[in-house]
Amino acid sequence: MRKIEINRRSFLKTAGALAGVASISGVVTGCNLGDSENGADPNEVTIVKSQCRMCHGTCGTLVHVRNGRVIKVEGYEDS
Repeated sequence: MRKIEINRRSFLKTAGALAGVASISGVVTGCNLGDSENGADPNEVTIVKSQCRMCHGTCGTLVHVRNGRVIKVEGYEDS
């Protein structure tokens, strides 16, 4: 069997590539957090419950969205 060796540089390169793919995945899949349909005020801030997936813990987060753009991310203490 071949032993797989990984060094810090290759790990960081792979992690960076995966983070880049994850960051644009909402664009590719058409995900839009701030739908302003049904006459809603486009400047209204919507709070969406989500999860951080940077580690195995999947901590709860509150994502503040205005005009379809994330303006703030904070921890969700009740999670």
